Amino acid sequence: MCVFEVVRKDVGGRFGKFVVNGKVVRTPALLPVINPNRLIVSPQELEKDFGAEVLITNAYIIWRNKDLRERAEAEGIHKFLDFGGVVFTDSGAYQAMRGKELEVSNREIVLFQEKINPDVGIFLDAPTGDVGYVEAERTVFDTIERAKECKELTGDSKIFWACPVQGGVYPDLVSYCAEEVGGLGFDVYCVGSLVTRLEAYEFGVVCEQLLSARFSLPFNRPLHGFGIGLPSFFSLSVAIGCDFFDSAAYALYAQKGRYMSVHGTYYLAELDEFPCSCPLCVDTTPEEVRRFDKDERERFLARHNLYVSFEELRLVRQAIREGWLWELVQERARSHPRLLEAFNVFKLYPELERFDPVTKKSAFFYSGQESFLRTEVSSFRHRFYENYRPEKGRSLVVLPYSESKPFSKFYNVWNTKDIHFAVMTPFVCVPLELENVYPVSQNVFVRNDVLIYKEMEEQFGVFLDRFGSYYYDIKVLYDVSSVRGFVKSLRLENKGKKAGGSAWDYLLDLKGLLNFQFGYPAGDIFGENVFVRLSKRTGKIKEIYDEENLLGVLRMDGLFIPSVYCAELLKNVLDYPKRRVVVGDDEVISFIRAGRSVFVKFVENCDPKIRPKEEVLIVDKSDRLVGVGTSFLSAEELLSFDRGVGVKTRSTIREEKKSY
Repeated sequence: MCVFEVVRKDVGGRFGKFVVNGKVVRTPALLPVINPNRLIVSPQELEKDFGAEVLITNAYIIWRNKDLRERAEAEGIHKFLDFGGVVFTDSGAYQAMRGKELEVSNREIVLFQEKINPDVGIFLDAPTGDVGYVEAERTVFDTIERAKECKELTGDSKIFWACPVQGGVYPDLVSYCAEEVGGLGFDVYCVGSLVTRLEAYEFGVVCEQLLSARFSLPFNRPLHGFGIGLPSFFSLSVAIGCDFFDSAAYALYAQKGRYMSVHGTYYLAELDEFPCSCPLCVDTTPEEVRRFDKDERERFLARHNLYVSFEELRLVRQAIREGWLWELVQERARSHPRLLEAFNVFKLYPELERFDPVTKKSAFFYSGQESFLRTEVSSFRHRFYENYRPEKGRSLVVLPYSESKPFSKFYNVWNTKDIHFAVMTPFVCVPLELENVYPVSQNVFVRNDVLIYKEMEEQFGVFLDRFGSYYYDIKVLYDVSSVRGFVKSLRLENKGKKAGGSAWDYLLDLKGLLNFQFGYPAGDIFGENVFVRLSKRTGKIKEIYDEENLLGVLRMDGLFIPSVYCAELLKNVLDYPKRRVVVGDDEVISFIRAGRSVFVKFVENCDPKIRPKEEVLIVDKSDRLVGVGTSFLSAEELLSFDRGVGVKTRSTIREEKKSY
C-alpha cells in the first residue's frame, strides 16, 4: 500500500506522510544516494546517525556488476543494503545523460527492479540534458513511451513506481510530458535533467522546470526533484512544490574537498575554522582534518555535509508547520545572487498563491523587493480585487501608512455612513474594515524604504482605477498631522462606537468584510438590524447577531466565521458552487453533522477558488447545507487527494455548539 497524506501546508510546501509498505517517510524528504561500489557513508549510518527514513540507490550500477546483481536478486535490496527504511532504485538514466552508453533496455531494468524488490522503482527514461528543442522533444516522446511500457510490464507489481518527467529547459515540453504521464497512474513523479542547471547555479531555470511539471501533474502524488542536493536550495524547491529530492552531492563534494553550509560551500583548504557546530566540527579543526589521509578526510566531509543537509531539512519541515517557510526562503536566497534571481519565477506562475494558506501564525517579514513576489501578497491582492466592493456614494479619505496598528486606533477614526477610510499599505490601499485581516496588520516592514513607498503609490493607483467611481469625493492625507487636523475638523475625537445596538457604521464594515472574504454579494445578507458585541479587552467586534440569531464571530486574523444560520443566508446569495465543499456520499453526512471532519475522499465538488484556511460551506450533492468548516487544502487538492482531512468542521445543522 502506498499513501501520501498532507498534514501541514505553507506556500507550496507540504509537510506530510508518505506511507509505503507500512513504512512512514515524513515529507519533504531527502534521499541520500548510495553507490554500492563506493560506500563513503553506509546505509546503516544514514539511518542511525542522521535519521534517514529513505534513500535511493542505482539499479543499473548493481545490474552491471555480476556479483552485486546476484546478491541483490538473492537477498532483496533491503537486506543487500542493510537498510530498514524506504528504498528507491534509479534506472541508469543519469549515467545516460552524462554520455554513457547503457547496456540495458528499459524492459530489462524494470524487470530487474521487480526481482530486487525496492519500495519504489524508477523506469529507464530518456534524459533530456543540454540539447536543442528538437532533440528535447524526442526525449519527451521516448520517455512517454517508456512510461507506458513500464505500466504494461508491472500490472501486478508488488512494488510502486515513480515516473520521470523530461523536457529540460523547455517549459512547454515539460508541461506536455507531465500531462501525458500524469494520467498513467504512477505513485510518484520526478522531474529530471535538473543537475546540469543546478551545477551552473541556474536556480531560476530549475524552478521553472519544477513548476511547469507541478501544475501539470496530479496534486495527490509526491513530486521528486532529481539531483537537488544544495542545502541552500532546499527551502525554495520545497516552496514551489518538491516533496522529495535526492542527491549524491554530499559525497561528490567531499571527494573534491568541499565543505557544505546553508550559505554556500567552502574548500577545506581555505578554512581556518569550521563555521559549524555539528558533532564532527566541534571536536576538530580544519588544520587537523587536512592532515587526515584521503579516505578519512573524504569521509569526514561527507558526514559533515550530511549533518548540514539533514539539519536544513528539519528546519524546512518546522517552517512549514509554523508558517514561516517564506522567511526561510528569503534568508537563504540572500546567500547567492542566483537564488535571489530565482524569485522572478513567481511572476510566471502566479497560480502558486492558490495553494498557500490565506492566514498564518507567523507575521509577514519584509526583507527586500522580492518580498512583494510572495504568495501572501499576490493572494491578498487577488482576493481583494476580485471579491471586494465598497458602498457607493461615500467620501473616501486615504490615510498614510503607519507602523502602529490597528490603524483605526492609532488615527482614532472609523468608517461612517458618509465617510470611508482607507490606508495606504504595500499590499493594497486597504479599506479600514479590513485592517485586521492577515497580512495587513501582521507584518514587519523596513522603515523608510523607498521601494515600499513606491509599492504603496502603485497600489493606490490600482485602487483608484478599480474603485474610484464608487466615491463622490476623494481626499488623500499624506502625514499624521494632516490626519489629526482632519479628525479634529470633523469633531470625531473622543467619540467612540457603543458596544451594541444597530449601527450603520458596523453594518457597512461587515458588508465590506463579507464581500472580501466570500465574494460579492455576500455582504447583502446583513440588514439594518445587525447587532454586535465587542471584546471588553480589545474593543474589537467579537460576535455579530441578527436580532436573536448568532450570525458569526471574528477570528483573531480579522476574518469572519459564519454560524450555520448565517451560512444558510450566504448559500442563498452565492451562486453554486461558490464557497461550497460538496460531500458526495450521503452515508457520511450524519458523521459530519456529528462534528466529524470532511475527508477528501468524500469531496465530490467544490468552489475552484477555495484556498487553504478559508471558511467554507459544507453541503450535500443536492446543495443542502450540512455545516460550516475551515478548508485544509486548496480546491485542486480537495478534488485530487484520496487520503486525509479536507475540511475541519466547525459547526453543523445538527449542533451549533462547536468552537468558533
